[in-house]
Amino acid sequence: MPLPVQTDTVQLTAKQARLTAESFILDQIGDQVLAGEPWLIRSVLGSAWVTPMILTSSAYGPVGVVGALVVDETTGQVVASTPRDVLETKVAQLIEGHWSELEAAFWQAVTRERQVA
Repeated sequence: MPLPVQTDTVQLTAKQARLTAESFILDQIGDQVLAGEPWLIRSVLGSAWVTPMILTSSAYGPVGVVGALVVDETTGQVVASTPRDVLETKVAQLIEGHWSELEAAFWQAVTRERQVA
């Protein structure tokens, strides 16, 4: 039997949820993690936007998802996020797993920069 869902109109848009997530990430996590595309979830408790947190590299681009944030649709507040220790572990795993590609992208960017200068 499906859960009853809240039928109120959407109060916070996906774009607003993403901006809220980006602000939280920049303030609490750092500038190498970005907010991904949020999706709406609804339950008997209410509704919220789940936004993935994505590790990025300026030379490489997106590396992978390291966690998620939950932004309450009604209040616009971050109500849950992946714990910092879990984020740090996932970041370390992704960097280790992509080390050669990340290093190659870094040196390509350095080489391009030197050619421009």
